[in-house]
Amino acid sequence: MNDDDSDQVLERLQQTVGAETLLSVLPQSLVKRSLQLRSVTDLADELAVPYETLRSRIETGLVPEPEMRLGRRAFFTAEQVRTIKRNSSR
Repeated sequence: MNDDDSDQVLERLQQTVGAETLLSVLPQSLVKRSLQLRSVTDLADELAVPYETLRSRIETGLVPEPEMRLGRRAFFTAEQVRTIKRNSSR
């Protein structure tokens, strides 16, 4: 199976059962790695700031809320991480 076939299978699965269902049955670590998601803790470590500092910045609106939810956990997308890192270096 090549990448195009895999993409088509995933697209059909998503259309049939929905993205949320697919994400809920796959191991969270696999989804997180595949989609390059970062938890608040992961991002705080990457930015070299305490978790509480990043949480505070999210709550005050200085950093956007994580866009992706897997179960009860929130994750930043790769695009969000790039934007946050770019803005934090100013």
